Amino acid sequence: MNIMPPKKIVLIVTNGKDYSIKAVSEWLLFYCQKLSFQLVIFDTSKDKLRIIRGEISTKSNLKFGFSNQPIEFELKDIHAVLFRQARLEIDQHTGLSSNRGQPTNVTARIYNYLMAYELTLRWFLLNCLGELNIIGYDSGSVINKLEVLKIANKVGLKNPETMLVSKKTDLIEFLREHNELIIKTLGIGLAFYDQETNMQYTQLTNVINQRTLTDIPDEFNLSLIQKRIEKEFEIRVFYLDETCYSWALLSQTRPNSTIDYRNYDWDNPMRVVSFDLPENETRKIIKLMKKLRLRTGSLDLIYSKTGEYIFLEVNPAGQYGYNSNCSNYNLDKHIASALIEKHERKKHRIFHS
Repeated sequence: MNIMPPKKIVLIVTNGKDYSIKAVSEWLLFYCQKLSFQLVIFDTSKDKLRIIRGEISTKSNLKFGFSNQPIEFELKDIHAVLFRQARLEIDQHTGLSSNRGQPTNVTARIYNYLMAYELTLRWFLLNCLGELNIIGYDSGSVINKLEVLKIANKVGLKNPETMLVSKKTDLIEFLREHNELIIKTLGIGLAFYDQETNMQYTQLTNVINQRTLTDIPDEFNLSLIQKRIEKEFEIRVFYLDETCYSWALLSQTRPNSTIDYRNYDWDNPMRVVSFDLPENETRKIIKLMKKLRLRTGSLDLIYSKTGEYIFLEVNPAGQYGYNSNCSNYNLDKHIASALIEKHERKKHRIFHS
């Protein structure tokens, strides 16, 4: 028997593994009980969304359900949505496995067609959700790092000299201009856990210099290369609705994290302290996030040895929990409050098309 929500609902879309979601959901449950809202948690690792019916004209209303939850609701029932580290999954009742098989296989061809079918539904649904009070970013989409660097430069944020190279000769020429370079992922970072080997694999930033140059082939996949900036410390900024919550990460005090603070030494952790960004840098970040149409995100910066603030990148679904706890920012409560409060209807970017 389907259970209809009593009034408005607050929808959380999570992958079931994000540790921040527990604290946010507790605050949301507290607020929902006070306002007679209903909190609905959509765990994409266990469930899929079903589109039951849609009115595509003047109303543009959709009716939803879940594969494994006895609840149905409509787009107009949704008060707010929180995306945390999750990709919106749609159930099509096809019975096909996710193994595409050979391109000539009939089942594989039908599967590929249905994936394009699902993509159409996902884009339409994400566009509809983007008009609501929504925080977060669909992780099935990837924000373009090159686009971000270009816009960051236009709003006045300094960033490292950046090159795209695929030949060693070009790499050598760029290296002649600078003592050291760094190489980082062009797209979203690769991170996964292998159960068979009990190993965690993470893609980190690495250094290129004359010593490491000998291991690089003459030609390789197009790669993102930047001038290495000597840094005093790193800065992580959590952005939410034109407010910047910042931390200084004293990564240079530990040999493991000198290049990339994510290469963490849990036995001897680096210090994380709250940090006040200069007002002019905060204004630039607000401009950047508005141009990217991102209501929230985590930004990485460097404070260089020459006293400059250098922007590196923005992650629309970046982690914040550990740093928030270190600095008593209580971001879980701020996120929950922002979802509950009335929000100006404005198109937000929750996926990259």
